[in-house]
Amino acid sequence: RRVLFRSIGPDADALYFLCKGSVNVCVGGAAGDTPVRLASIDAGNVFGELALLGGAPRTADVIAATKATVLQLKTGVFAALSSEYPEIRAKLVAAVARSLSERLRRANVAIRALMR
Repeated sequence: RRVLFRSIGPDADALYFLCKGSVNVCVGGAAGDTPVRLASIDAGNVFGELALLGGAPRTADVIAATKATVLQLKTGVFAALSSEYPEIRAKLVAAVARSLSERLRRANVAIRALMR
């Protein structure tokens, strides 16, 4: 299983489109600890969106769960694209917002289950 990016390392500077396969979003795993899977992401979705929208450091590791095909959109390319094609920017930001909203809903369900 290939690590696509780690929470510790280079600055977050890209959004990734998962075209084929699946990835796991994990935290922990440093110093021999077992990583905890926060989410699984399947083809047709994006990850790394916090970098694109907020420029903040990565918050988790992303590890390929299966053979994956991924396209990368660097933040600088996105900025240039946004200036020239604002309609594409609007559609991409709306799609990312839907993805984040769904992930937040799932996280809320998981947190509620843990509190019981």
